Amino acid sequence: MSTAMRERFGSPRVLPAINSQIFGREVSKLYLRPNPDSDGSIPSAGPHYCCPDIWPAGTQAIANYQTVLAGNDPMYGYRQESPNGVTLNVDNYIYVRAKNGATTTQTKFVRMYYAESAIIQWPAEWVGNALYTDDKSDQNNLSAPAGAVAVAERPFYWPRVPPPQSGNHYCLFAQINDNDNSNPFPDVTSPLDLGKFIQNNLGWGQRNVQPVDTTTPTWQYAQPLTIAQNIPKQYKYTVYAQATGYIGWSVAFSCSQTDDTGQQIALATTRIQQDGAIHGVDALLSPGFASMLTLYMYNTDGTPAATGANVDVGVTYTPDGSEIDAAISAGAVDWKLSHGLARQRAGRFDLTPQPVVPIGSYTYKAQG
Repeated sequence: MSTAMRERFGSPRVLPAINSQIFGREVSKLYLRPNPDSDGSIPSAGPHYCCPDIWPAGTQAIANYQTVLAGNDPMYGYRQESPNGVTLNVDNYIYVRAKNGATTTQTKFVRMYYAESAIIQWPAEWVGNALYTDDKSDQNNLSAPAGAVAVAERPFYWPRVPPPQSGNHYCLFAQINDNDNSNPFPDVTSPLDLGKFIQNNLGWGQRNVQPVDTTTPTWQYAQPLTIAQNIPKQYKYTVYAQATGYIGWSVAFSCSQTDDTGQQIALATTRIQQDGAIHGVDALLSPGFASMLTLYMYNTDGTPAATGANVDVGVTYTPDGSEIDAAISAGAVDWKLSHGLARQRAGRFDLTPQPVVPIGSYTYKAQG
């Protein structure tokens, strides 16, 4: 370097040697990959906004999600990239997984936040935008032995995803933490703070997602669907919707959990052609089952609801052969409901339907 350049810029600085104990090592805890090529090393290479361990699933629950998201499933496996869309105006389910880079079993919890699109995502802008699980908790447990993939116990639940008010997408953030708050919400007060946080903290993941606009429900409601822990065994249930005063409309529902066999507890959008017609799906459920069930109503042809219109969302229990006589003798069978469900399944009025016992329902009154 010339004397003139030294005077202008100063003598060259000798950069310190890279500390291999800090950089280029695998994170010794549960970590979220910033992109599919990440192996958990820090500082992480970009891009930093397409974390494949945040898995938006739209309106359909994933069957056996704790197994398939952690394994080699060709659609959901750990090496597969997660979808990048959320469905507007309806309830969405989001899963989170993480890999254990430690040499011992790690047990943590994960929290989730969302932010509207921006080139720079300053944490102070979205600290208040927390999402909760489908059982309304802000903490979602996950645990894995050394080298294994952990999947959070429950899906996160984003009700009625609104269109973004700024930009054209959302950002989802997952935070792995514990009761000792070893990975607190980032205290970012400078650009350097933000840069260090993005590249060196894989206890956080970011996933940019695009809104998918489908037919917006005219109205919708969500209610918990649970089976008490003290019920002694697994039983067969039917979840149904029965609309009166909504001829010409369409009805649908979705559930945040699948049943014990991995089947969706979901009714595809179905046109209502007759008052009181019952539309149901069967579900095999065990004690402790907990989920959110969302009913969607669509005014597909502009027909106003009739005066006094309502929709019943209910659950029936189907007695097995040994219990049918007792159910009938006790007067617990609803024969009108039994015939209605049989007619839906067979496409005709069945004179000998399978008896069902109603165990719960909620009536939604007319709107719109």
